[in-house]
Amino acid sequence: MLYTGLRCLMGPDWNKLKPGIARLGLDSDKVEEFEPLARAKPGCRVLICEEDPRRFLTSFFAAMRKDCAIFLCNPGWSRHTWQQVISIARPHFVAGNPPPGALDDNNPADAADTPAIMIPTSGTGGAIRFAVHTWESLGTAARGFLEFFAETPPNSYCVLPLFHVSGLMQVVRALQGEARVDFFDLKTPPAGQAPAFNPGDFIISIVPTQLWRLLAEPHYAAWLKTFRYVLLGGGPAEAGLLDAARAKNIRLAPCYGTTETAALVAALKPEQFLAGAKGAGYPLPHARIFIRDEKGGPTEPGCHGSITVEAGSLSHGYYGEEPVIPGTAFATGDEGCFDDEGSLHVLGRTDRIIISGAEKIDPRTVEEALRATGLVADILIFAQPDSEWGQRVVALYVLKDPNAGAEKLRQSARERLDPHQVPKKWIQVERIPRNALGKVDPGNLPKE
Repeated sequence: MLYTGLRCLMGPDWNKLKPGIARLGLDSDKVEEFEPLARAKPGCRVLICEEDPRRFLTSFFAAMRKDCAIFLCNPGWSRHTWQQVISIARPHFVAGNPPPGALDDNNPADAADTPAIMIPTSGTGGAIRFAVHTWESLGTAARGFLEFFAETPPNSYCVLPLFHVSGLMQVVRALQGEARVDFFDLKTPPAGQAPAFNPGDFIISIVPTQLWRLLAEPHYAAWLKTFRYVLLGGGPAEAGLLDAARAKNIRLAPCYGTTETAALVAALKPEQFLAGAKGAGYPLPHARIFIRDEKGGPTEPGCHGSITVEAGSLSHGYYGEEPVIPGTAFATGDEGCFDDEGSLHVLGRTDRIIISGAEKIDPRTVEEALRATGLVADILIFAQPDSEWGQRVVALYVLKDPNAGAEKLRQSARERLDPHQVPKKWIQVERIPRNALGKVDPGNLPKE
């Protein structure tokens, strides 16, 4: 589907961006002469599949310079997911190396699209969708971030993938604020020691799963403490995790945003966090956040409901689907509430609720109770179909000691949880299949 009426990605701003591109360690001349896109014309669909950050950015800016329709892709996607992506994007050009066979059946249409940036997000059941952004929507989010924190534009130590909005926005903010971005692969850090990098005037963005793992290693906990501040997003963080970070005096800035909102629309400043403030913080200047009840009406502070966002950073819908009318509020699919101080509390996805034997079960409650036992290194609670109960509660877990604790964990669950909350099925694994953002693809979970 062609997206009409979206502003050109770069236009007259290209020369203004050249100094920022140089700060990212890129040669703007090489970007403009990028060979794989030498024949690309405005509106050509370009699929970017690069794991190395600088190769990714070279491809990305070259495609922007050509006014292409850009699709950001995860090199680690399964073959099944790649089949979805190719059928959606029908690329004219590919920058990078998708897995063998991914492009075998690609027959791109001749028609070109309006220039835009397509950022992947998971839909119902894990199906891939691409949120349609422009340089304007991403820039709006970046300016709101810089205004909210009201400080010298921060340098970023990026440990998140650039195909994800939380990684890409670190680059956009740096370009808006004349700052630097350094890159590091946190999936394979040096054993027993923190990276050989002095944070100085840098910030870092991580997700709760990463914070759990870093706090468990004294060297990393001390290293995190030296950052200007630590943005924490990607999902609700448990109270125990936040208390542990506060006890170590880590300048945490819990935050909230989605792919569709171009990342952050709410944040808590580190000074507020260390002073004991709760939640994901307050709306950024470019965004308005509402909590709606089941009938779509507003809720009172402390009352849960669906989180809805109005912002200039909102995407224009999903590629291949009907464009969103400008000014339309975005229903995030997340549940939350505001406290009496006006801070947003994000409780998780509204669709995560498990209904077993007519009882509603919040997986987060079960996960938090089992983490509190101190026996698990990682835990995920989800539902499987059950002929008797409708849905059964399943625990996928990693023990801290692989050879001991399974029975003790079950016993603790019976002591800490109501009978209907106790998992009916336990699956011990060596590792829960999470991505770099700590999220699990529903398609990778056991079905039976």
